[in-house]
Amino acid sequence: MPRSLVTAVLAALLILGMEVTALCAPPQTMNVQVKQSQIRSAPSFLGKVLMDVAYGDRVEALEERSGWVRISVPGKNVSGWIHGSAVTSKRILLKVGGKDMPTGASTGEMSLASKGFNSDVEAEFRKSHRSLDYKTIDQMEAVTFDPQQLIAFLREGDVVPGKEVAR
Repeated sequence: MPRSLVTAVLAALLILGMEVTALCAPPQTMNVQVKQSQIRSAPSFLGKVLMDVAYGDRVEALEERSGWVRISVPGKNVSGWIHGSAVTSKRILLKVGGKDMPTGASTGEMSLASKGFNSDVEAEFRKSHRSLDYKTIDQMEAVTFDPQQLIAFLREGDVVPGKEVAR
């Protein structure tokens, strides 16, 4: 058998072995790192909400796709998708000295804090940028939409997530 053929066969077996190992690997335990998030039926913010999860909840990561993680919830018959920014592989402890830790931070605060942006940094930024108008931004952040209304709006406009728009 020619040496190049042997090398090709060994490479194919090695790649196949790595894929089988990845498929058989146990799920990775992850923790919810935001105050509240949703497990969805599809890897999209427009997917149907299957279940709410909260800060510190443990989930099992099954696969990753385009910034989303397919998870299962131990002890529940729920499997779905959560955005990768809402979970971490770091262990989150909710008890210190036998007492529950407060979890009063909002999702936005948790997100900003994970990026090094907190209320002190915001206050300093506002102080050095007094001409900026935060009222409009605060109003925009307060706007919420019913997911079903968003889906209806997208369908009406023939907008499909992931579909490229012709220009």
